[in-house]
This record gives sequence, structure tokens and C-alpha cells, in this order.
Amino acid sequence: NKKTMTVDVYPDPDDPQILWVVIEDLYPCITIHIDFEIWNTGTVPWIVQSVDIYDYGGFPGTVTVTPPDLIGTQVEPDECIIADLEIHITNEAEENCCYMFDVYIDVVQWNEYVPP
Repeated sequence: NKKTMTVDVYPDPDDPQILWVVIEDLYPCITIHIDFEIWNTGTVPWIVQSVDIYDYGGFPGTVTVTPPDLIGTQVEPDECIIADLEIHITNEAEENCCYMFDVYIDVVQWNEYVPP
């Protein structure tokens, strides 16, 4: 009885700067890529201040958000940038298990950006 791995990405209904990622029925030692768009729906340019990954404990792998120069990128109103989540699941993962993490992309008004 072979199962299919599923990867679901949901925007947080209360905070549009957070993506919830749920991986179910995963297989050890696999890499997944998820492309997504970050839109400026406001009226003022903003800049990506930081990108943080919050793990719910025991996530067996790494998560990288690219492009690497995403932090510091300015986005004008009604424009977007395209990013990629690279998720690598290591051999320590339990087969057919469910793992969750959040990706928090903090954006600030262009004049409030603090370079790292």
C-alpha cells in the first residue's frame, strides 16, 4: 500500500507574512522546491527585513529560502518578488510521518529598513 507524500503551504489567516508548511507521509533523504510570490498589496514600497524559519520540534532537515539576496530587496506597490523554499529532509526522518514549520518573512516600509 504505497502512500503519496503531500506538501501543503498555507498563508497564516491572521498574519500574511507567515507561511505554514505541512509535510505528510514523507520519505527520508528527499529535497523539495516550492516557488512562491511575495506581493506588495499596499501603497508604499517595502523591503524584506528578515526571513526566519520556526520549527515545531524535531524537523529532520533544513529549509533555505532563496534567492540568497532576498533580504534587502525592495518591492514597489502592485509588484512581487518570486522566492523558493528548498526543503531537504534528512535520513533521520521517520517514514510516513507529519512535520510542520513556519516561514516568517518580515517586511518593513522602505524608510524603516535596517541593513543586517
